[in-house]
Amino acid sequence: MKKETVKKRFTLIELLVVIAIIAILAGILLPTLSMARERGRAIASANNCKQWGTGYMMAADDYNERVPWDGEDTLSDIYSTTTDDLNEVWLDIVPPYVGQAAFKDFGTDKDEAGKKFHGNSIFSDPSARNPDGTEDDFDKWDSNTQLFTESSYYHFFSYVPNSKVDGSSEYYPYDTEKNIQRVKLNQIKYASATVLLLEKRTSASEITGQGLDDKYADKSVNRLKANWKRVAARHNKGAYLVFADGHVSHMSYSYMLTKADPDYIDGDKKGYNKQDIIWDPLGRAD
Repeated sequence: MKKETVKKRFTLIELLVVIAIIAILAGILLPTLSMARERGRAIASANNCKQWGTGYMMAADDYNERVPWDGEDTLSDIYSTTTDDLNEVWLDIVPPYVGQAAFKDFGTDKDEAGKKFHGNSIFSDPSARNPDGTEDDFDKWDSNTQLFTESSYYHFFSYVPNSKVDGSSEYYPYDTEKNIQRVKLNQIKYASATVLLLEKRTSASEITGQGLDDKYADKSVNRLKANWKRVAARHNKGAYLVFADGHVSHMSYSYMLTKADPDYIDGDKKGYNKQDIIWDPLGRAD
């Protein structure tokens, strides 16, 4: 007689052991994968900052070393001020130098704006968080498009110029005698330490969610220029900064918001300026 072949099957205990092993491995690997994904996003943002820096340097080279106009706080103020066909604000002048579209060429199309601010462009920081409702400008936020809406424009800027670099927000066209008011890069004494462009915080929870102190932070995030009060902390609890010589560096949020004492820019002008981070090259940073 032939012996019957006995089919081996997992017992319930063995099955539970296998499931437990898989769960343990997943618990080990998922945080690692998450960290790797975030590192990739940080690298993408650092590359965007580098392109912004390159664009700024090229634009300044074409305009007698003068930096692009940093604009007003809002789009409505910017586009009611500039009436030329070629607006001389940073978000229109700089991108074409690195092969990107000027904001004015896509900003009124919500679909195109969504692609630029949430896709593969220098306007998009893949780690930027949506506003969570505690910000002063939340009423302009459209959760459907995940963009701010203003004066028929759609946007979500996570990179903006340092508002302390230009001595005045007033608009001075390049081709008039008044352009002497515009700041020249070669007038900035400590270019390698002076912040030209920064990663702007896009959500208040970006700070508090990481256990960081936001007592100095301004929660008004719908701005087209900013300073240390709105600097980001989304990449390893810090931000990438573009400096006036074009280089990019990562700085921790806590370090950026620790007062310098004594101040690097004259002993009697104490503020948030440091030897390696100068927010206001003309005086106080606070």
